[in-house]
Amino acid sequence: MIYTLHDLPSISASVENRTIEGLAVPWNDPGKPMGSGGFRGRGLAFLPGSLDRSLKARASKVRLLVQHDPGRPVGRLVDWSSTERGLTTSWKVASTPAGDIALTEASEGVRDGLSVGVDVLTYEQTDDVVNVVEAKLIEVSLVTLPAYDVARVSYVAASTEHGRDPRSLRLHLLLKGTP
Repeated sequence: MIYTLHDLPSISASVENRTIEGLAVPWNDPGKPMGSGGFRGRGLAFLPGSLDRSLKARASKVRLLVQHDPGRPVGRLVDWSSTERGLTTSWKVASTPAGDIALTEASEGVRDGLSVGVDVLTYEQTDDVVNVVEAKLIEVSLVTLPAYDVARVSYVAASTEHGRDPRSLRLHLLLKGTP
């Protein structure tokens, strides 16, 4: 069964749907990313379409990480759309203990923020805001505190492990010694 985070029934789904979807970055929103390099202290606003060229060229290489840690990949980009609101993404989550934890944390709203890791290629700057005209999307991360509050997971399709409810999976993995 699949569900949205705004209507949370008990969690169950099928193995083939290990999916996380959400708004990775809104357009024209001057958020304040913590790791925005030389732009620190200024709002960083992505203009509509600023990631399109990068995604057309390298979408198959973009990974879903946890907290921007390249040593913690949990999924791969399977679909994206540049909408009026921002960049929406869909991720296939790996069938690993780390992927199981990511699905559980996202579905329970513990780590449901999305944050982009980019190389800014061209931008326009004002005193308070840097408007990103074009950037190379490197990764998207599940985070606890996103720079853009609306950049959140909106949909999770989890799976059961031999009938086990994914909500109990984290405790199961911790008892086995998996961090």
